[in-house]
Amino acid sequence: MSPSPEAATALIWAQVTQGDYLHSPDLTALRNFGRDTTHLVASANQLLAGSGGRGDKAQLAKRLDDYAKRLAIACDRSPEFGTAPEPSLEAT
Repeated sequence: MSPSPEAATALIWAQVTQGDYLHSPDLTALRNFGRDTTHLVASANQLLAGSGGRGDKAQLAKRLDDYAKRLAIACDRSPEFGTAPEPSLEAT
């Protein structure tokens, strides 16, 4: 079974928010609608298990991790989502 895009999204969400992927919006929505989450959890676990090894899944896990780190930094630097730089106190 190949990892699903939804599993990748859940893992990225978890890293960016420093949360648990089991509480990601995709999994939460499935649970709220009474849907089975087994396939999504298994797919995410497959990616997590592959992150320490070699091969295609390990490479994908590494790329997702790198992307999530860059996204988290971008969010942290965004005035809308993170801490904006202090306003200048210099008179203009």
